[in-house]
Amino acid sequence: MKYLFFSIILLIVISSCLYAFDTKGLVLYLKLDEGSGKVAKDSSSSKNDGELQGNVEWVDGKIGKAVKASDTSGGDMIVVKDSPSLDITDQMTIGMWVMIETVPDGSCSLITKADTYMIHSSNWSGKGIEQELLLWPFDLWQSPASTPIQLNQWKHVIGTFDGQTIKMFVDGKLMGQRGYANKIAVTNNDVVIGRDSRACCNTRRSKLTFDEVVIFNRALADNEVKEVMVGGGKAVDMRDHITALWGYIKSNQD
Repeated sequence: MKYLFFSIILLIVISSCLYAFDTKGLVLYLKLDEGSGKVAKDSSSSKNDGELQGNVEWVDGKIGKAVKASDTSGGDMIVVKDSPSLDITDQMTIGMWVMIETVPDGSCSLITKADTYMIHSSNWSGKGIEQELLLWPFDLWQSPASTPIQLNQWKHVIGTFDGQTIKMFVDGKLMGQRGYANKIAVTNNDVVIGRDSRACCNTRRSKLTFDEVVIFNRALADNEVKEVMVGGGKAVDMRDHITALWGYIKSNQD
């Protein structure tokens, strides 16, 4: 009986340590570690798999593999079909690891659900390629939450909305925030990663590599943003702990 009891405890420990961050509210998690094929599997429980389109390619990423879009075609993207879990109205978090190389059209998008939410990329202010979480009903371009990032470097970009305030984080640091008092609009548009899918702007291109794409239906706390960045959704390495626990179980068998 004691052996059975500790075996159950071991299983609980393993299952509780699959991720290095709290997955509560996680509705999309594309690790992009497949390395081949046209399907990006969703590691959340929502089953929002993505389809690779255009000439995107599998490359080495920040964590494992990643997907790269060229700047020669507006059709390079990952498309995640609309689902009820992606129709978020009250709070949200959206982000990824990204390395932007070029933005030849002056602006583009990291991830878009047209007329609903997006992380917009642009150099309209002349300060560099700025990232901003935009929500609909739309209210403001180039807000205090706009955040420039360096080209040709891996950067972790996350935007959060808690129902009152939009925040932008780069590499786990809060870079800007602004007020937003509306509920997020609901549409039946797909989520598109790597391109701006709005009708006005769907030919805009950008050479970028993206990895570890996440959407939550809640606003992550500041410390949780760092956990998502550092943990990258990888399984916590529990081998030493499991070995020790298993040794204890065996030594205490009746």
